[in-house]
Amino acid sequence: MFDTKFAIVLRDDLAVWQKLNVTAFLT
Repeated sequence: MFDTKFAIVLRDDLAVWQKLNVTAFLT
């Protein structure tokens, strides 16, 4: 259960990082 929750958080973090990278790239 903990591993799954951690994986979801990690995946959300990755999505946020991708958005930041795209934003930084376009700016």
